[in-house]
Amino acid sequence: NPTLKRIVMQQLRFSRLTSHYNPRYASDTLERVLRDPDTTLSGITPIKDDGTTTVWEITIDLHRCIIKRYNRKTLLHGIRRFFQRSRAQNCWLQAQALASIGIAVAPPIAWVQKKTLGLKRGSWLISKRVDGDDCHTTFENLKEGDNLLMANIVNSLVKLWRAGYSHGDLKATNILIANGNPVLIDLDATQHHRSRFFARRGITRDLRRFLKNWQAEPLIHQQAITALAAYEFKLPEQ
Repeated sequence: NPTLKRIVMQQLRFSRLTSHYNPRYASDTLERVLRDPDTTLSGITPIKDDGTTTVWEITIDLHRCIIKRYNRKTLLHGIRRFFQRSRAQNCWLQAQALASIGIAVAPPIAWVQKKTLGLKRGSWLISKRVDGDDCHTTFENLKEGDNLLMANIVNSLVKLWRAGYSHGDLKATNILIANGNPVLIDLDATQHHRSRFFARRGITRDLRRFLKNWQAEPLIHQQAITALAAYEFKLPEQ
């Protein structure tokens, strides 16, 4: 299972905070962010805040970065998460794994875990910002759609599925188009499945959510179906 392979990284341990980062981005500036993410971000307006997650865009050492904080919902949620990876950790591991099999993702820089009395609290993921629009916006700008673009998107998804993964949330905003190529983001629900049964179930959910993006655009919806049919995937009933 590539999600469990040992990844070369450095660790800094602080009171209640554990941070993991890619050594190629190591710097004093990054370390200050990792030591106290909330203080670093306190004067910056989030670009998204839905209660469950809060997202900021900042610059670290000339790198345009996205910092996403996953908030603990309730004490019960924290207890349940005690036995699971935090969402930031899962994003970090899955991004490493997917990149290793040739799937484009937002390059992960670091993740931070906060614990209190052994229970996971908030966690943060820092990734490089991907310059590009989501795939729905890209298709809208193309007016008549683009068979090659849809084929590229489906090719990336098929590569994901054939490796035993499911993304878990294939809404259009989680598929960015950068220089004409798809980039998968928001990997906190991504899983590598150990059995064919769970893999099929995860892939079916991915297919259903992916096709739902195009329900109001019959031409693009048909392009997606045609591209998927070329790989002989059984399409879920709508």
